[in-house]
Amino acid sequence: MVPRIIAFFIAAFWFSFAGTALAQTPAEKAIVGRWLVEVTEPIAPDESGSTGELRVTGVDEYLADGTLRSQGQVIMLFKYPDGATLEAAWLTTALSEWRIANSVLSERILEVKATPDYVKANGNPANKSDQEEFFRQANFSVEDLMPRGQTTQDQIITIDVDRFVYDMKDAAGNLMRRTKVRTTKDFSAFRKS
Repeated sequence: MVPRIIAFFIAAFWFSFAGTALAQTPAEKAIVGRWLVEVTEPIAPDESGSTGELRVTGVDEYLADGTLRSQGQVIMLFKYPDGATLEAAWLTTALSEWRIANSVLSERILEVKATPDYVKANGNPANKSDQEEFFRQANFSVEDLMPRGQTTQDQIITIDVDRFVYDMKDAAGNLMRRTKVRTTKDFSAFRKS
């Protein structure tokens, strides 16, 4: 009889714990699914007068178990004073964990991987050896933009069936409003080439 009672209490504790772990707030329920994010930010001019843009396109998939799987593409476009352009792209994947408390979405990166995608000079793809040389010599790593262990905290404005609007702070502490759009597609449908 005692083993049966102990087993009953263990089962009751387990189901109680599992129910608590799976209980979700309205915001947690609303965020589960795939979201398309597209961001373009200017790159400040350097001493030579070169400018550019940083473009990020990706699909974030929030899972009910608190994990976040992301696939995307980071594109850096440089514009030189003589009119020449250089575009370089990396494909990225990341695994994070997420939680929502007090209308703040916290995400912590667990793993991130970036793979060189392509290089274009003046809109034309560079040959394979030039692309390999560019990526070998590039003084840039996508992993530096999204280091393992980095935690972000974004203020949720609204989450509904189609849109997820939030405020985030950039590296300088400036508040920026961002929007993600719900999608059923994976990243390959949005990839730029």
